Amino acid sequence: IPFQSRHLIYCSFISVIFMLCVMCQEASALGQFLANSRSVCAKYSSSLALLASDESNNKSSVDSFKAKDQDTKWINLPLHKSIIPKIEYLEEDYEVQSNAGTKFVYSPDKPSPVELISIRDKTIYFKRDDRIRLKNSNVSGNKARKMLALNGIPAPDFPECVVSYGGTQSNSMLAIAAVVHSKNLELTDLRKRSNGISADSSSSPYKTRQFLYFTKKIPRFLKKNPSGNYFRAKSLGMQIVELSGDEYKNLFRTEQGGKQTAPSGFEEKLPYNSVWIPQGGACGMATIGGEILAKEIIFFWKLNGKGRPLTVLLPGGTCSTALVLHRAIRNIQALSEQDSELDIKVVVIPCVGDEGYASLQMMAMNMATGGLGEKDEIPFVLKPAPDADFYLEDSSSNKYLRFGEPDYEILKTYQEMDKIGINIDLLYGASAWSVLFRHWPKNVEETFGSQLLSGRELLYVHSGGLEGVNSQLMRYRHKGMISGQKVQHPPTKERWS
Repeated sequence: IPFQSRHLIYCSFISVIFMLCVMCQEASALGQFLANSRSVCAKYSSSLALLASDESNNKSSVDSFKAKDQDTKWINLPLHKSIIPKIEYLEEDYEVQSNAGTKFVYSPDKPSPVELISIRDKTIYFKRDDRIRLKNSNVSGNKARKMLALNGIPAPDFPECVVSYGGTQSNSMLAIAAVVHSKNLELTDLRKRSNGISADSSSSPYKTRQFLYFTKKIPRFLKKNPSGNYFRAKSLGMQIVELSGDEYKNLFRTEQGGKQTAPSGFEEKLPYNSVWIPQGGACGMATIGGEILAKEIIFFWKLNGKGRPLTVLLPGGTCSTALVLHRAIRNIQALSEQDSELDIKVVVIPCVGDEGYASLQMMAMNMATGGLGEKDEIPFVLKPAPDADFYLEDSSSNKYLRFGEPDYEILKTYQEMDKIGINIDLLYGASAWSVLFRHWPKNVEETFGSQLLSGRELLYVHSGGLEGVNSQLMRYRHKGMISGQKVQHPPTKERWS
């Protein structure tokens, strides 16, 4: 072989060896980093196939949920230690307000404000949960309700590791990351005030808490250009584990949707006293915030309802907030003769999946949190259109909208609400209102296209989620549906003119 060829082969061989060494060093460094931060990544990788295989053989049923919940080695959330202030119901806090969008309140010290909005010649009550915040973590909206009990646990009693799963732009993911981060700030302050007690000891109540999050493969563009909730959660210290689509499905999905309990054997890979929070925070801890929301709505309607029937509307992902609210209102009314006279219905508008998926999700959570499996234990579900058949849909206008998929109907709704001064997100708020507008009367003489809405006052619970609007608008821009200058938040009324 000529010298030049031998030299080229030799150099190529050395380059390959060098690249392999670098990769090994990077892998070693990554493994050391995960070990130092007590991540499950390294141990998890070696047993992933076995776990996935075990899970694929498990029956997806409510019975298996209950059995696993009894056998699990995970610690329970110390909700009995959660500090929830006593609520004082002052009438002035429950008056219909104007310009509530400029006010922030801390929950549960104050109720979220309610304002009356005119939309297409109809007046709708808006309960502005987007204006509530949790102390220290500043979690807002729907997740402030779900995370209220978690946020209230004192830092020294807080679990060593919180484990969850879901999408890369999940509002729940960001909310958990914010709560864990706030506890670590509290612990840092406690260490300083306790003569510099070390956080390194495994038995130290002041050691750093962790948040471990499982998700599907992160898109290459998002990795290179972190944005939205993913960027914020990572900045707050979230550790993330990527899975292939099949691995994710086998570990975390069931016929009822997202898994309520951790995959069996999962806790063996965790060196922490860990707690499991299912996708969207759809678990028992959400009931405390949901009960407070129910009390706020009942007290508000006793003062302002004047005997009129009320339909409470909520957008739904896991639909857990709607379920908890529905059950809480029923329970409150069962204990009070005066409250039982109120005609209040809870109606959820599915934004993920369809009516069947929403019902299965709610039924699974209902059973996992002490329900009896009765149909009236879950709230009503709004059809995708007045004449839609849930099982024989033959046109796009009779179907629910695809979650997360840029859609002109959703964009048009977002723009319409923007112009009247209501800021909503595109994943839940605009999707829910797009379905709701299909039921809207075409003129003042007509009624709503659903008996759940017709002849009743409507109160829409604004679930927030506005933190992710910019990243959502970027997807619409990428699809060529809006121009670059319109990707801004908060929006302006002139933006769409």
